[in-house]
Amino acid sequence: MLYFVGFTVIEPFLMHAPARVGDSERQMWLDRYRDRTLNLAQAPTIAYPKLTDFDDHHVLKSS
Repeated sequence: MLYFVGFTVIEPFLMHAPARVGDSERQMWLDRYRDRTLNLAQAPTIAYPKLTDFDDHHVLKSS
């Protein structure tokens, strides 16, 4: 939805089962999250197809 209204969408930051990891691993993930939020301009983005990549029936053209 964000892409279609003009936003550049970055890849999500995921951490699985934070309640089940030890303190040192949790701190590692928190450090990564802090670095990610401080460097959003360099975060990888999601590549969405452009409208010109679809045919007249709104089916994605083969590449």
